Amino acid sequence: MTPFLLQVQRTPSGGQVAFQYLGQSALRPEGTLILPAGPDADQAALPDAFSIDLAPLLDEVATGLIPDAETLAGADDLMALRDLLGADGPADLCDWLFPFLWRAGAAAFAMAVKRGPGGRAWADPDRRLLRVWFATNRRTQPSGDPVHLFRGKPGTDHR
Repeated sequence: MTPFLLQVQRTPSGGQVAFQYLGQSALRPEGTLILPAGPDADQAALPDAFSIDLAPLLDEVATGLIPDAETLAGADDLMALRDLLGADGPADLCDWLFPFLWRAGAAAFAMAVKRGPGGRAWADPDRRLLRVWFATNRRTQPSGDPVHLFRGKPGTDHR
């Protein structure tokens, strides 16, 4: 089971829906919420229990594309829940869920901030940049020209 899931389960009476937020640990819920099912919810159309992968939403919260609970409520990933809950249900759910995602996103973003030469900070929240180490056995040129910093064997030109 992958982390950052929202487990959704109908209660046995069918009048309520239980939510469990699974953050870093897919085994221990970080929070639980029970909301009433909407009056027009088609209970037969949805399974008794299902999960929603929150990782894409977590990335959008971390990068600021989803800045608040109201924007989160409009996310396509939560569309099935808008049909399942009443009129205020999605807003109540996202008011409860957003702080969990914000804390996890802020922690992920903080880990992506690096310090370069001179203490200047740069960020890579998508983790697309890779540190590449390289080595060479060529000698440096005393000219100080960074484009032509290395040379091969004496008498050869590697420009």
